[in-house]
Amino acid sequence: MERIRQEAERFRRHDEAVARSSEEFRRSLRVGDILYSSWGWEQTNIDFYQVIAIRGSAVDLRQLDQRTTEDGYMCGTTVPLPDVFKGKTHTHRLSKNYIRIDSYRTAWKWDGQPLRCSWYG
Repeated sequence: MERIRQEAERFRRHDEAVARSSEEFRRSLRVGDILYSSWGWEQTNIDFYQVIAIRGSAVDLRQLDQRTTEDGYMCGTTVPLPDVFKGKTHTHRLSKNYIRIDSYRTAWKWDGQPLRCSWYG
């Protein structure tokens, strides 16, 4: 019985930590912030997005162009080009401490450091 109580307490602490992280993410998000998504199968694709507007639990994002520097065979680093947009603005719901772009991409706040990427062809 004690083991069950300990596990329940561990889950409760985890849920509280996720809730705090989610609230911090929502409070810290500002118009102009840059988010990134890393995705791919057998290669690492990076997409960058800029926050255009925040409306309650929804955020408007617009994809950014980026500059990639090759430093190996079909791999390198990439950084966004702020305010150099690709495509239209899309609205997404805030979800915990990230934003779900679609079924295979999740966007997180970018820390300003170049990100690793790779490609074929």
